[in-house]
Amino acid sequence: MILMKDLNREQEMILLMSRMSMSEAVVNRIDTLIRDKELNWNYILQVCIKNKILGLFWGNIVRLKYVEFLPSKILQVMKFHYLGIKNRTVAYIKEAESIMRVFEERNMKAAFLKGAYLVPHMYKEYGLRNMNDIDIMIGYQDAKAISDIMGSLGYVQGEYHYEEDAIVPFSRQKQILWKMQVNNMAPFLKRSENDYINCYKVDFCMSLDLKLKREDVENLLNRCAANALTPSIFFLHLCCHFYKEAVNLIWIYNNNDINLIKLCDLREYVISHMTEQDIIQTIQLANELDYSEAVYYAFYCLQSIFSDGFEDRYMELLQIKDKEFVNFFGKRDLEQERRWEKGVLDRIFSVSNRDELRDDLPKYRMMS
Repeated sequence: MILMKDLNREQEMILLMSRMSMSEAVVNRIDTLIRDKELNWNYILQVCIKNKILGLFWGNIVRLKYVEFLPSKILQVMKFHYLGIKNRTVAYIKEAESIMRVFEERNMKAAFLKGAYLVPHMYKEYGLRNMNDIDIMIGYQDAKAISDIMGSLGYVQGEYHYEEDAIVPFSRQKQILWKMQVNNMAPFLKRSENDYINCYKVDFCMSLDLKLKREDVENLLNRCAANALTPSIFFLHLCCHFYKEAVNLIWIYNNNDINLIKLCDLREYVISHMTEQDIIQTIQLANELDYSEAVYYAFYCLQSIFSDGFEDRYMELLQIKDKEFVNFFGKRDLEQERRWEKGVLDRIFSVSNRDELRDDLPKYRMMS
């Protein structure tokens, strides 16, 4: 377990509750902390919202039978948030399944990523983890066919404008720029009749990171069967996605660079869905295809937050010559990459890490 001497009681509580798999020592420590009548529950609520773990936190409160220890107003907010996530996620999963059925009927090679896979297969309880979109891996050669299929399903490539309550299609110029700079197709949107969802959003991933090596995804998909990634390939993508968002300016600028739900995804997938051989295969793929920094960074952050004891061993197997890279960000946007002033824990508990950017702005204002 991570040494928590530098954390206050509320921060320690948040880290201990940001997981599904718990040792007896973790459960015992949670029991001690939650009986502390001086806990600042407003702070806990704020940090849980920022780190997108409020549903998970509430689920653990219920599972461990600690509902009676929460102030009534905090209890209501957490419970209603959980129920909202559940309603929203059920609708998103149904939509994802309907899209995948069409792909299977057309013999399209595609596989769910991130929440679209993790919620039904790992979290299982639909109120624990929010879904803001449906992420699907496809080969670049299928992009045109995918666009046609999504159009037939009522989807438009564009962005939702809250003020007008409307989906505004992307211009051709913006679509071309997106293809040149982002590893996903421009997002597909469709209006939803669900009160918790303005519009469904679907992202199609065609490369693992912003190096845009699309041939890697095509080759990896060909190693998989039945439109489902192997554990080693799924985890490789999860690491690449995490690293991309943690160190690039657009995600830092939009306060979506690093949070506990992403780290919980990584940790729980390793614990519940991967064998030793699966992890070794991920490391071999990362070394072979030049994604070793992404996998190393994921294990480095897991060690910084959870310290389960397996991280060092796998980090040593990755072909990293200069491990100082974990202390820097902004290589893609800045003339010279910049050293983080905050450590991983400080970034987790900061309301925003935008102050790290100083006066710099992202070159590319698109989100994937």
